[in-house]
Amino acid sequence: MTQGIRPSQFVVAYGPGAILETKNGPVVIPSPDIGLFHKRSKLSPNDYEVDTTINALMSEREGRDTGIFRIPTNSELGLIPDDVLYKSSAFPAWRLCLRQGMHRNALGNQIRRKVADHFAGQIDILHKGNRCPVCTHSNGGKNAISFVSVCGDGHLDDVDWPYIVHRGHCEKGNADYFLWIRRGGTLREIDLVCPRCDNGRANFGHCFNDSSWRCSGRSPEREQPSRPYRKTCEKTSRIMQRQAASIRIPEVQTYLSIHPSYTKLDRIARASDRIKVAAIAMSKNGGLSDDSNFESFVSLLRSASVPDNTVAEFERASRDEVVRVIADMLAPVPKSHRDMLNREYEVLMRASQEGAPSSPPVDESPPSFEVRRQDIRRFSSNRGRLVVVPIRTLETVTVQVGFRRIVPSGTSAAGGGALQDEQHKMVKVDFTDAAGRVWYPGTSFLGEGLFITLNDGPNNLSGPAEAVWRRSRETASDYPRQLFRDPDAPGDELDPQFVWWHTLTHLLIRSISERAGYSAASIRERVYFVPESGACGILLYATQPGTEGTMGGLVGLAPRLEQFLRGVKERALTCSADPLCKQGGFAPGRLSGSCCYGCLMNPETSCEHRNMWLDRAIVRENPL
Repeated sequence: MTQGIRPSQFVVAYGPGAILETKNGPVVIPSPDIGLFHKRSKLSPNDYEVDTTINALMSEREGRDTGIFRIPTNSELGLIPDDVLYKSSAFPAWRLCLRQGMHRNALGNQIRRKVADHFAGQIDILHKGNRCPVCTHSNGGKNAISFVSVCGDGHLDDVDWPYIVHRGHCEKGNADYFLWIRRGGTLREIDLVCPRCDNGRANFGHCFNDSSWRCSGRSPEREQPSRPYRKTCEKTSRIMQRQAASIRIPEVQTYLSIHPSYTKLDRIARASDRIKVAAIAMSKNGGLSDDSNFESFVSLLRSASVPDNTVAEFERASRDEVVRVIADMLAPVPKSHRDMLNREYEVLMRASQEGAPSSPPVDESPPSFEVRRQDIRRFSSNRGRLVVVPIRTLETVTVQVGFRRIVPSGTSAAGGGALQDEQHKMVKVDFTDAAGRVWYPGTSFLGEGLFITLNDGPNNLSGPAEAVWRRSRETASDYPRQLFRDPDAPGDELDPQFVWWHTLTHLLIRSISERAGYSAASIRERVYFVPESGACGILLYATQPGTEGTMGGLVGLAPRLEQFLRGVKERALTCSADPLCKQGGFAPGRLSGSCCYGCLMNPETSCEHRNMWLDRAIVRENPL
């Protein structure tokens, strides 16, 4: 039996360590080197590499050779839909047989007397393996128990049922099954009873609320077949439902695959390390300042054994074109998330003036980033001239770098207690191939977007809300670092400029949703803020397959943006939850100011900042 999922689902929702509910019972998804690129598959991640530019960025940030691969499909490999492409393992191993009538007849008189005080309830059998030891019914993995053991360090395992029932060893040997006696619909009305000894009994409701169970240190996603993978873990674990959303929260990073140029010379230069070596040598000798230096560069190319036809391409190009190509090729790779955003902002600003690509793409291949100069619109506002740049084609690369298991604490019977104070550890999902290269799962999407910025430079803000946010940024160290987009640069999101633009983004998405009929969940955001210059901009884009706005509809809204901006002004003034929402101003230590689900908060799939760093007051005091 197989279960089909889309390659994008593997990256966005599932991935290594996730529990997938299949038609034949739940399974855990192993690491790609175990489930997909094992020795018998003859597949290699090198054949499914996504984007070399993003790979270079991740390699520079992590200090090791890194690659991003996509999950191939059955049709791509010539397999029928029911063929197994990605192997998984059944999990959890314990089952719950629900044939109460058969269990009553099969249980002996001794056990009947033992549970006489519970016999009015339903008796299920909790057992390990596919066959019930009482009624001998085989149900495969379909009736797998709904509870697993989870640790904040990312460990996952079966609940240690023998330990829960006995708090040690059974007096009469190891029990291979337990009686699951239900007297009602709550967890406190479930008792676990050992059929062999007299002392083996536990109330499941009390066990579920206990947060002091020992962690086994198991990582099932790292296990080879029949080889458990465990490490010593000093943390405690909790019993949770395997379908809980917090049992595995993927850590996903989205990159814009935007390149400054797409000329034939660009592609030739980036495809040869010899050209890069010659360019580095030339830059150390003063660059291409005059004709003699240009001749020296051509000589360097020939001495580096660069093919004659490649050298001829450089000779035919103008000096300005060659200088630009070399500058782009030697530009430093961003080392932080902030540097990456700054690079994206520079490319978008260049496209807002020159369009993109700067020349038609070679080999008739469609560009992955396209802006036409005739599409660019400019509107007047109280903050200056707004520049709206419709991006006809936009490619994003989404990478899953890891996951977290959020373990609740407290005594809530539903397991919804407060989160533990310590930061939950991120478990990386990378693996290393035989050549020593580190690989992450990812996928690329094509769509469109709208880039909006001010033509007249930084936005000058004032007012009480702006002053509070500015003072709060000076104490950014008081906030947990994991709240910020770039933990190495905390506080950018507390800057009034960032808050103003982020709030404007949410208001604009809501206005588009109301007036144009788009679903707010279909449009994603990216807020750009350069602290050194105060320059800002926002990008609204839709690239996920199947969502609205990927067939030209989002770009088509650019000429009507003034109508949507009027809706932004109206929504910034009032909220259905006023005066409570309006009075909820920002203060140091808080994550947002005047905002709620009635006016600003958007779906989690839309907001890159988890609906934090928003304040209607700062836009109201500095209207657009």
